Amino acid sequence: QVTVKDSPIYGKAEVPAEQKKGIFVMRRGTSGTLEAVKLVELDTHIGWISAHPSNGCIYACGNGSVYAFRTAADGSLAPLGEAKDGCGNAA
Repeated sequence: QVTVKDSPIYGKAEVPAEQKKGIFVMRRGTSGTLEAVKLVELDTHIGWISAHPSNGCIYACGNGSVYAFRTAADGSLAPLGEAKDGCGNAA
């Protein structure tokens, strides 16, 4: 991530004591509010993520690798195999 010191919000929010990398999955609840489903922890920052239009998978890139996930009925993500080397670094 890039620190933007001239941002109007810079320094107004405390940085959490514990920071994690991964994909935080959320869903819209019945009242329209966002609800946490699961944190899929990874050893890299994800710079790009997209749902495949027909196979039900989620693909993400981070640190020059491509990750694939299967979406479960409850909205959580399960990794499909190991990350594969990709072209470049989207982060």
